[in-house]
Amino acid sequence: MANEHIGRLQKVGLGKETVAGTAVAASVWIPKVSGVFRPEFVSAKDTGAYGNIDELRDSQTVKQTTVLELEAIARDIYLGHFLNAALGTDTAAIRMTMGSLTGTFVRGENVTQAVSGATGVVQDVDSTSVIFISVTTGTFTSGSNIVTGATSAATMVPTFDNTLRTHVFTRLNNNTHPSYTLHGSDPVGTFRAAYGMLDTLDLEVAVGDYLKMTSTWLAKKESTTTGTPTFVTENEFLAAHANVYFADTMEGLDIATATAMERVKMTIQKNVEDYQAFGSVDVASIHNKQFSVVGDLTALFNATTLKDYVVDSTKKCMRIELINTDVTIGSAGRPTLRVDLPSVSFTAWDRDSDNDSLAKQTLGFEAEFSVANSETLHILLQNTQVTAY
Repeated sequence: MANEHIGRLQKVGLGKETVAGTAVAASVWIPKVSGVFRPEFVSAKDTGAYGNIDELRDSQTVKQTTVLELEAIARDIYLGHFLNAALGTDTAAIRMTMGSLTGTFVRGENVTQAVSGATGVVQDVDSTSVIFISVTTGTFTSGSNIVTGATSAATMVPTFDNTLRTHVFTRLNNNTHPSYTLHGSDPVGTFRAAYGMLDTLDLEVAVGDYLKMTSTWLAKKESTTTGTPTFVTENEFLAAHANVYFADTMEGLDIATATAMERVKMTIQKNVEDYQAFGSVDVASIHNKQFSVVGDLTALFNATTLKDYVVDSTKKCMRIELINTDVTIGSAGRPTLRVDLPSVSFTAWDRDSDNDSLAKQTLGFEAEFSVANSETLHILLQNTQVTAY
C-alpha cells in the first residue's frame, strides 16, 4: 500500500469556465485550512413487499453531484476568484489619486483624458481624494494630463501606479453567475467537476488571527483528470489590518471614525439549485437563486450605541476594510479589501455574562438592497492582477 495520506496532502484548485459546464484546467490552487472535495450520491430504493418483512429489494444510484467545502486564509489574489463567483461581476479599475480637483465625479459616468485620449468609467469615488476608473479605450497617463467627467464636468489630474488594479465586484442580476471547474487532488487520484457554483461564502476576521474564508460549492459529477498542483506566494490580511465603519451616507464612510471591534463576520448566501434532466445521473445545470448578505460583529459592551441600532431600527451604511500596511505592492500600494454596504439593518443583539471576563456584545446585521445606490453591496480588492477575474 502506498496511497495512505493525511488531509494535508489533499489539494483543491479552481478554474473559471468560459462556457458553463465545460471543464477547464485549474488556474489557481488554494492552500486549505480544512475542507473536502467529495462526490455526493442520491439513490432510488425499491421497497416493494415480496411476501416477507424485509424492507429493501433494490437500490440504484440515480444522481451524482460534487460538493466542495473549503476553509482557507484569504489572500489578496486568489480571494478575487471567490468574490467573482459570489457576486458575478468583476471590473478591473485603476486607483487614481485626484490632484487639482474641480467639481465632483459621479459613479458610473464616462471620463476622458485630454492628451492621451483614453476613456473610462468611474467605478467608485472616495470623497475628494481617490477615484477608481476602469479603462474603456486607450491608456491613461499619470500626472499633468486632465481627466474630465462627461456627466459631472468635474476635472482632475491623476497620479497612479499602472501595475496595480482595484477589482470592483458587483452583484450580477441574473441566475447564471460565473461557474468554475473544481479540482481535487491527493495520492489516490486527481479529479475535477465542471459547473461548480458557489453556494455560500463566509469572510471572518477576529483579533489575533488571519482573515478566513469558508465556502461551499456544488458541481456536476466528478471525472478523473491530470495536472500538477502548484502554489504561489500571496499576501494575507490580519485582524491588525481591519477596521469597521458606520455612517449615515456612503460619502460619510470616507471620513468616518472606525468603531472598535474584535471580530466581524459576513456571509453571502446564493441558494444554488441544480437541475437534472432525463438520460443521466449527472445534473444538467446549476443556478444561483435569491441573494442575501448577513453577518455579525463583536465588541466591548461599554455603551448602548450598537444596541440602540436594534432598538431604534436604525439603518446605517457600513464598511469593512482591511489594508495590509506591512506589505508594499507596486510602487507604494497596499493589498486592500473593502466591503461597502449602502444600507444595513440590525436584527439581533446579545451580551455575555461571564463573571470573570470583560463584558462584550454581539450585533447581528442584514444588508438591504439600496434603491438609491441600486445595490446591496460592492467589494473592492486591490492587488497586482491587472486583468479582471
